[in-house]
Order: sequence, then structure tokens, then C-alpha cells
Amino acid sequence: MGSTRFRRNRHLIAGIGAIALVATACGSSSSSSGSTTSAAPASSASSATPATAAASPSTTAASTENDQGVTVRFEGADGTGVADLAIADGSMAKALSPLGAKATTVGNFTALAPAVEALQAGALDIANGSITATFGSLSGGADLEIFAYGADSAQDEAILVKASSSIKTVADLSGKTVAVNKGGTGEYLLDQALSYNHVAISSVKKVYLLAPAGNTAFQAGSVDAWSTFATFIPLATQNDNARVLVYGGQVDSQNDTDYVVGTSFAQAHPHLLKVVYGALAAEESKIIADPSTYDAALAKADHFAVAEQKFENAALSPIRPVQAAQVALFQQVATFFQQSGGFAKPVTVAGKTIDVTTLP
Repeated sequence: MGSTRFRRNRHLIAGIGAIALVATACGSSSSSSGSTTSAAPASSASSATPATAAASPSTTAASTENDQGVTVRFEGADGTGVADLAIADGSMAKALSPLGAKATTVGNFTALAPAVEALQAGALDIANGSITATFGSLSGGADLEIFAYGADSAQDEAILVKASSSIKTVADLSGKTVAVNKGGTGEYLLDQALSYNHVAISSVKKVYLLAPAGNTAFQAGSVDAWSTFATFIPLATQNDNARVLVYGGQVDSQNDTDYVVGTSFAQAHPHLLKVVYGALAAEESKIIADPSTYDAALAKADHFAVAEQKFENAALSPIRPVQAAQVALFQQVATFFQQSGGFAKPVTVAGKTIDVTTLP
């Protein structure tokens, strides 16, 4: 699940023995399957830059669009997201200023679904989360384009059981109750794990809960297992007597992080989107090479200890453009998750992606 983000937009506060999602003001909402609070509007927007682009673009780049005065609005992540860090260190401003554009963050979103709602309402330009959550938004009619992604991490999602549980294999989940976030990472991982192990998805009772509530149910023993993601995993194993039944990488999970942009913004500002992509990709590469600034942001915003910082660092991966091979893989995931019940209407991925390397 990779790229600085919290991969699926999970802005987590980790306490000793407790986990809580943060949905901060200035616009924003909640959860991978979740509820919302509205984002505060801020000037015009959109973003992206190619994997090959430098953080500071040439002013002679081919473009007929007018980007003068445009403000690209990113979701904030309490200072921990790749866009936050690029804005904080000045690299985003350096990339955008030759075009007469600038960037800001408009609020914290604990999941993609509420961020997409803000994007559709015209209060946000760029969002990121899990590809499975994006498919759910597209299935529901969201007008957005996928323009970048970060590869899934083998251990950034997992199905947890109590250390003393009699559940030893995925097959043992048959007849059991599992907490999942509906239409998001938790549900996709459970469906994928069951399918991979030839266990009927219908044989498991899903309990639909947002991640914090899933954690509470798991702690209380009111569910037999919990399908979850990110730092919920190490925190549960450290504090909630949890044991990993299976990681996403063990069941061929393909739940990449993706970056999305509103269709109207992408159409109006293709070169600006390309430049933003380049700035994001460059910032992510810098963080991977030296995560110290990222770790400091995690410690300041979310009180992450060294163990949680290391977990997040291990999930980092380069931001890449969405090209033909990845579109084909995304389509496989979308088809599987729709057929397993993750969302209702089929999604044609090819019609909702942008290869930023082909933009002017």
C-alpha cells in the first residue's frame, strides 16, 4: 500500500493502547467507507506532474492553458502527506510558480470516500486513497480521473485474530464474524483472502464498521477477526493481544494507493496536472531516500513511536504514472471486487485514467 499518504488516507492518532481517526476541521471527512464533514472551499485547483518531470518545470513547456492564479487544493494529512511535505519544504511552490499557480491544503480526510465528496463539491482538486475505494466512488458515479499510483505493500494490510484464537488459517474463518470497512481495504482484503484460499465469501459474516469501531469490536471480542490496514496492525499486535492471520501480500492483494483528480480540473489544466505529478513524485522519492522529515511529521502530528514510524516507512513506494499495464491490473481488481460484492455497478477503468507522461 504504498506512498506517503497514510496510504488510504488514514490520519491516525496512536495512543498507548488506543487508536483513533482524526477528521480535522478546515474541511474534511472520514473513513474508507465513510462519513463526511464538509471541506471548506478554497481557490481554483488541480494537480499532477510526470514521473519523469523535475520538481521545477521549464517555463517553455508546451501549454496553451492559463494557470495564472490557480490554487491547487490538496487534502491535508496533519503535515504527514506527500503534498503537505512538498508544500512545507517549498518544492511544490518552486514547481508551480513558473506557471503562476500555487498550492494549499484544505482539510484532513480519514478516507478517500469523503475526500471524493469534497472533490465533487468543488472544494478539493487532488485526493488519494486505496484503488478499491476509488472503484467504489467510480461505481457510484464520481467524476474523477486516476493519474498516479503507489504500489501495494506486502504487509500494509492484514486480517487479525486474537493471539489465543482457534483460527489458524483463512479456511477457519468460515462461519466466523469479521469486522471490515465496507467497500474499502478491509472488505477487499477479506474477499481476496477467501477467494485466494478457495473459501466461499458467503461463508463469512461481515460486520461493517469503520476502522476505529472495528478496533473497538476486536478489542471487546465481539468479532472473531478484523480485516484492517496501516498502523492499526502493529498497534493491535502490541496492545490488543492480536495475531496476524494473513498479510495482504500472502494472498496476492493488489490494493495500490492511487491519486485522483476531478475531471473538469484535468481537462482545464493538463500541463499543471503534469507539473504537480512531477512535484509529488519527486517529493516521494526524497522521502524514501531519507524518511527523517516524514518520521518527524508522524511523531508531531500522530504521536507515532519509532515502531509505527518504521511500519509506515516500510510501506513507502515511488509514485508512478498510470500506464497501460497498470490499467489492465486495476481492471482485474475492479472486476473481482465488484463481483464479490464490494460495490454495485461495474467500473471500466480505462475510461477513468490519465497517463501524465502524455500530457503537454
